[in-house]
Amino acid sequence: MKAARSGQLGAAAMTALADGDQALAAFLKGLDLLQQSQIDRAAVQFQSSMQMAPSFGPPRLYLGAAMAEGNRHREAAGLLQSAAAAAPVAALSRVAGEEWMKAGQPGLAIAPLEQAIKQADTDMRTRKLLGVAYVLGNRAGEAVVVLAPYLDANPSDQAALLAAIFGTYTRHLAAPQRDTLTVDRDRAAKWTKAYMTSGGPLPQLVSAWSKFLQDLK
Repeated sequence: MKAARSGQLGAAAMTALADGDQALAAFLKGLDLLQQSQIDRAAVQFQSSMQMAPSFGPPRLYLGAAMAEGNRHREAAGLLQSAAAAAPVAALSRVAGEEWMKAGQPGLAIAPLEQAIKQADTDMRTRKLLGVAYVLGNRAGEAVVVLAPYLDANPSDQAALLAAIFGTYTRHLAAPQRDTLTVDRDRAAKWTKAYMTSGGPLPQLVSAWSKFLQDLK
């Protein structure tokens, strides 16, 4: 470990192997290969380490990182979410959610992103990701709660504005929700104005959503 901390990963792997710790040796060799951008070879070493020592967490985390680096986002997301479950850290949960989004699975991104919010409620980046995931994951009505604080701090973010306005529209589409209608209508008007000012690419659609909300009785 002393050699590894000093950057001598190859030497550290050989020392661990000589000492009979094959799982650690494979992990350190994987780190050495990952540092050299030999992603596929690094992944093989991390997988070997996981098989030899299933309870040793770091190989799973770094295998996920290697998969993400190799644009294998679905595999990366599963590994990183598993690593986050074992070691609950907000940043790790957020990265797992990001990888699910990149894999085209926004519905699966919701759980790790919700977990990240629980661990770091003020993380604005995670709030935006979760809001967009709600919309893309067919839970648009839930987007407003997480996006409203984000838009207070980032009032000209077009993607977040679009998601928040659509989420507000969806919340009242089946029937007006009397307990939130006044607040939602005011927010939607403010967000619509900000979206138009920012030059967003879907002004007619946003106007239609906003008009629907303003016309509700």
